[in-house]
Amino acid sequence: MTQEGSERDLVEKAKKRDPEAISQIYALYVDKLYRYLYYKVGHPTEAEDLTETVFLRALEALPRFSWQNVPFSAWLFSIARNLVIDHYRSKGRRNEVSIDEIGHLFAEENDPHEAAEESLRRTKIEEAISCLTKEQRQVVLLKFFVGLGNTEISALLRKGDGAIKSIQHRGLRNLRKKLESELE
Repeated sequence: MTQEGSERDLVEKAKKRDPEAISQIYALYVDKLYRYLYYKVGHPTEAEDLTETVFLRALEALPRFSWQNVPFSAWLFSIARNLVIDHYRSKGRRNEVSIDEIGHLFAEENDPHEAAEESLRRTKIEEAISCLTKEQRQVVLLKFFVGLGNTEISALLRKGDGAIKSIQHRGLRNLRKKLESELE
């Protein structure tokens, strides 16, 4: 069975309110959604609240969900993106955080020397990422920090797979140039 087929089966069971299927969907996507939301809002408690709200809204809307040739995760992330927009409309500000601040989401336990080196690497990567266009930054972060695939990113950003690959390629090329120039 393909990944898409098993995802479709899982979603169909969840639409029928199967608790095991709902639990599996939650387990599959909670970390990715939290990382995305944490990056967007910059505060752990707000990210946790928004992650919970994504799942509550998804569960509420699930009976009306229909497949439209995009992964289910793209639907979840569009709910998350809309929540972020609503969040900032109500607050009137935008507050993305640095990669250094979310490093603990990816880091394993390191000794102090390794932690300092990792912090320095993240700072350099953050500076390089900030030089990318907004579009390139979105694709790179969704791909490499959130862990979405090109198909999911394509559906989320409403661009073709080819466009996402091109944006990713240009973004990575620009990152490489920036990081190489810093090493020289």
